[in-house]
Amino acid sequence: MDAIPGTMLDCMRGLPLPALVLDEGANVVFENPAYRARFGAGQAEQEPGVALLGGRESAIRAAMRGVSRRVPLGTIAGAPLDAHYFPLGAASGKPTHVGVLLVEVRERAASIPPREPASSAGVRAPRDEVEQALRFVLDGMPQLVWSTRPDGYHDFYNRRWYEFTGADPNVTRGGGWNDPLHPDDQQRAWDRWKRSLETGEDYEIEYRFRRADGEYRWFLGRALPMRDETGRIVRWFGTCTDIDDQKRLEQQRAEVLAQAEATSRMKDEFLAIVSHELRTPLTAILGWARLQRGRPDLLPKAMAVIERNAEAQAKLIEEILETSRIVTGKVRLSRRLADLNDVVQAAVDTIRPAADSKTLHLEVTLGASPVPIDCDPDRLQQIVLNLLVNAVKFTPDGGLVQVRIELAGQRARVIVCDTGRGISPGFLPHVFDPFRQAECSTTRQHGGLGLGLAIAKQLVELHGGTLTAASKGLGEGATFVVTLPLAAASARARPGKPALRPTDERTSRPSGLDGIRVLVVDDEVDARELVTMLLREAGAQTVEAGSVSSALAAIDQSPPDVLVSDIGMPLEDGYSLLRKLRSRPPEAGGNVPAIALTAFTRGEDVARSSEAGFARHLAKPVEPAELVTAVRQLAPAH
Repeated sequence: MDAIPGTMLDCMRGLPLPALVLDEGANVVFENPAYRARFGAGQAEQEPGVALLGGRESAIRAAMRGVSRRVPLGTIAGAPLDAHYFPLGAASGKPTHVGVLLVEVRERAASIPPREPASSAGVRAPRDEVEQALRFVLDGMPQLVWSTRPDGYHDFYNRRWYEFTGADPNVTRGGGWNDPLHPDDQQRAWDRWKRSLETGEDYEIEYRFRRADGEYRWFLGRALPMRDETGRIVRWFGTCTDIDDQKRLEQQRAEVLAQAEATSRMKDEFLAIVSHELRTPLTAILGWARLQRGRPDLLPKAMAVIERNAEAQAKLIEEILETSRIVTGKVRLSRRLADLNDVVQAAVDTIRPAADSKTLHLEVTLGASPVPIDCDPDRLQQIVLNLLVNAVKFTPDGGLVQVRIELAGQRARVIVCDTGRGISPGFLPHVFDPFRQAECSTTRQHGGLGLGLAIAKQLVELHGGTLTAASKGLGEGATFVVTLPLAAASARARPGKPALRPTDERTSRPSGLDGIRVLVVDDEVDARELVTMLLREAGAQTVEAGSVSSALAAIDQSPPDVLVSDIGMPLEDGYSLLRKLRSRPPEAGGNVPAIALTAFTRGEDVARSSEAGFARHLAKPVEPAELVTAVRQLAPAH
């Protein structure tokens, strides 16, 4: 009571109308003299205390939010009364108490009959057999059925209402229907009902009612006014129909639709980025190829640009294919024992030229002793390299990139930190999502498809580890932590191959195919001539064929030592060529070892080529050394 100004209490004491002050818990803390004179002091269990139970909970909640409310109480001691709830408290502060003013509504006295005592079922005693039969029917309905007087005083609910809400009849009379509603729906429903009472328009609303066990369910509330011959409203009849299952399905449908739209939008953005990233190196390749035709002096620079951009394009395509393989579960690990120090060092050696070009300080801290990991060393090196590529890309010139190895019990950690642009709090939860990039606009500063981190996370999880990201925000750098289990003691005794170190085979000239006869089959002339030239440079004797029929004709003339064939070709493909070749006797070329050189690189493509009889499956574009090595390994000894 201390929070209520004394002048306000003095005013309420002097009011000729009954008035109360309630605290937030609905306890009566003040009764004015007019209330005591009319009803007696402390009459909470008698009229109007019982009448005030109806609608009190939601009315107090509304008043504590600063919203006044008028609640009809029905007829008390022969007079229709309304309870006006209003907020009380300091002038500049939040409401601390609720004032209740009881006002007699004289204009309704003649038209509203006195309230009758409730029966055990919470309804008025039937006056005749017709009314009794009607109420019997209403009690059997699955909907919540209710009826009110013209002023909105609820004086009837069917049995289903009380079964659902578990409410006492005294609590739900009058404005008590509002109390079982969800707190977020109470004021909205009250205002909508008030508007119908004022205008006479049909009442319809969706809201949530609290079931007896405390669960809220959605209902569709409807009410229609019944009028007499003069058009005056004499009663309202309403129903509440359970639509919770329908609402939940609608919500699920909306969530699925929103997710589908978001996914579609991300894919559209991703495809736009893919188009941009693929066209960018292609533009450089075509531009420099055409430019050097008329300027022979530009040939060395043109070749360097073409090679660099072709490699960039090949890397983009490989990222897309790698993501597809991971998503479809087609990635298989070739596990063996490896030293994590070697794996990390190999990745660092690969990224160092890129870091040096930006004058970045690359700080490396390896383990003091070997760190044995049962892993696929090549895949693990790919993980660390992806993280380092990301750090180098987003760290400005002169910044710092750190990579270190730490041990924590039976687990090892690879930590990559940078002083780059950081990650915003809103994007951090999505940093490993495929098709998601922090920058998707045409003004983005950094290229790439944004698949590197998604690929790294999936590969880490295939190794039984975790990959986490942390950042204090934009401009604060980022930290990525790979956690992997150490190799078991039994596994440490197995010999393992060291992780692959970065090599640069592009400038070396493959050799070692002297005297080996190779048949090259590809319907694309440029691709066929390139493979032929690579093999001839290595010393091989080559024959070209542009179709299955011409390849078989060449074999008829002179079976080769090795066959290198494309898979996708018009009319007949590489599989058809192998089937026909394997049906021949050995002396007619039936046992010629074959290499599939193709752009079909999915796991199922590799398996299918093996089943067809290909001994090797090489992806386009192929490294010259890889192709020469495969041919040399398959060729019979000369």
